[in-house]
Amino acid sequence: IARGSTALDASNPTTVATGLASVTSFTATLIRNTAITTGTAFVTHAAPSGGDVDVYGLVLAGTASTGTETFDWVAVGT
Repeated sequence: IARGSTALDASNPTTVATGLASVTSFTATLIRNTAITTGTAFVTHAAPSGGDVDVYGLVLAGTASTGTETFDWVAVGT
């Protein structure tokens, strides 16, 4: 298990290097809402590639948001 916090520029993907050789499960949760003041925000991610996971922009009411947010992540693997 690996975990951390990472800043994400909502307009660009951010690659999370988990330190694991292979990730089998990954989750990310938004922890600060500095750029988003109403509604629900989500952190989305691609399928893991080895020990890395690409995390993508935030979504608010179906529209891509802007700004920088911080999210916590947890990865499970070997």
